[in-house]
Amino acid sequence: MTPSSRAYLPPIQSKPVMATSAPPDLSRSQKYTIAAFSGMSEVLLCQGFDTTAKRWMNSNVPVTRHNAASILFQNARGAKNILRSLYQGMPQSMGYKAIQRGYNFGFKDAISPGVDRVCGPAIEWGMGTKSRQSLVSGISGAIMAVGEVWMLPLDYAKVQAQINGISFTKALFQTPITSLYRGIQPTMMRNGIGGFSTFLVHEASKQELSRYSPTQQQLMAAVLAGTARVLVPAPFDTIKTRMQGGHHSGSFTQVTRSLIKEEGVLALYKGTLPKVLAQGSKFALGLFIYEHLKSWILAGNTES
Repeated sequence: MTPSSRAYLPPIQSKPVMATSAPPDLSRSQKYTIAAFSGMSEVLLCQGFDTTAKRWMNSNVPVTRHNAASILFQNARGAKNILRSLYQGMPQSMGYKAIQRGYNFGFKDAISPGVDRVCGPAIEWGMGTKSRQSLVSGISGAIMAVGEVWMLPLDYAKVQAQINGISFTKALFQTPITSLYRGIQPTMMRNGIGGFSTFLVHEASKQELSRYSPTQQQLMAAVLAGTARVLVPAPFDTIKTRMQGGHHSGSFTQVTRSLIKEEGVLALYKGTLPKVLAQGSKFALGLFIYEHLKSWILAGNTES
């Protein structure tokens, strides 16, 4: 067969490669708004428990049934006065918590892609895909949490309002700048360790609980993350509260040595139960609201 007698074959045309679209996501402003709403919801539902935990940690004597009223409720009598004592400074706390959670959840989500690009390949090579997702989430949480020290003056004013009954604005604007940043060392340690463990546990829990419905998965993962947030950095949180409360003078090292010498090592975990009930459940509630609202809005956008 000569070349001219061969059947004509048209050139093979390759199919155009379709660009894979990124998974749907919310805008940064939507995430910050949802996070702020979750923070205000925390205060509305859990402020009383949080105030009780703060006063318990600040006490240098054991809390018993004989002195509980004076330490935890500041001698308030009657249900109305007790509630007023536990919820003092609530509007300012809601504003602070809205800013804090907007930063916690919104900023953490914003930096996670960058952390994944830098650290993700090495983690996946050494530990696998699942570990990559969990550790990237934990590292992002630690970076975010350490940076949270810029809000320390707001936290100081909130603690003063809860423990000493000082108005939020007075504590914030009539206090020397050095006092506003009192407790910065234990705060950075608590935040770094707590932020890492919180979001590491949260991401790992979601992977292990994938057989449950999305709502159940989000709720259980948030509870485990909230518990880890309290238990892992508990000693640093106790020292921070002592230093901010104003009744324990000295540096971070001096307050720590004094506490261990006078009250024992277990005093570093003082108020752990109310902290788990207050701070752990409060953070879990905020994280659950944030994750659930994100999923709900994304589902609505997909359907439309």
